[in-house]
Amino acid sequence: MSTPTDPPCVVVVLGLALSPGGLPSPVLTARCQQAAQVAIWRGATVIPTGGDPARVGVTEAKVMANILMEMGVE
Repeated sequence: MSTPTDPPCVVVVLGLALSPGGLPSPVLTARCQQAAQVAIWRGATVIPTGGDPARVGVTEAKVMANILMEMGVE
């Protein structure tokens, strides 16, 4: 947990091309898990990134945001 003297913590999660159907790879899910741990531990703001280079109809950032929310990160 952060204290009032700790600097703000921001975690940027880099995207990774989604599989057909917009499914995240195990690597992308692991990135989200690590970011969620830091967010919960430090009260960090998490910024998922990534577009839709695989043209599956959903962005990497949106998929990661959904994963993070399921893990308890707002």
